[in-house]
Amino acid sequence: SSSELSTNSVERAKLYLSIIDDVIDSVRELFLDEGVEDRVLDDLRHVSLNNPAQLPLFIIS
Repeated sequence: SSSELSTNSVERAKLYLSIIDDVIDSVRELFLDEGVEDRVLDDLRHVSLNNPAQLPLFIIS
């Protein structure tokens, strides 16, 4: 049904964003050690959170 599809999409988006956060958190120290500004990772998180239409939800089946 349409409601189930919508719920699945929301759950997929939450999972994807959780993965993005986990990846960013796990590489933050490495990026800082290499001289990459912390802002770069914050920008990545911002893009992921503010452009949900561009999230690759189709990769999670």
